[in-house]
Amino acid sequence: MEQCKGAYACVAMLAGFGIIAFRDPNGIRPLGLAVRKNATGNDYLFASESVVADASGFSEWEDVRPGEAVIITRSGVARRQVGKAATFAPDIFEYVYFARPDSVLDGISVYRSRMAMGDALADKVKTVLTENNIEVDVVIPVSPCHFQ
Repeated sequence: MEQCKGAYACVAMLAGFGIIAFRDPNGIRPLGLAVRKNATGNDYLFASESVVADASGFSEWEDVRPGEAVIITRSGVARRQVGKAATFAPDIFEYVYFARPDSVLDGISVYRSRMAMGDALADKVKTVLTENNIEVDVVIPVSPCHFQ
């Protein structure tokens, strides 16, 4: 991981071995793991959003930690921290544009994060308008259709 700089969340199937998934040390790109019990054991799912697991009948969603690798073989699941600790810096666009509102990324509700960002923006705008003695007649929201 020291040789790769930037944002990444990778999942690979290694023939005859299993599945490996890992995430960049800053946690810029999201990645999570979920489990679904079946008659012969467990099914595993990796995805960038928890809503994928919910829709597919998986549970026990866990975020892959920044710099962590998860290795799934027939004998089980191993988790290893393979990247050095770095500043946690998730991509704001995941919360603003990319992720569905009903998803949870790194333990944070996308919907609630959007509401909190809106509240912070409203407070900032109100302060600037008041400082500059500006009155606003109407505020028009942007339609959420651009998310689809």
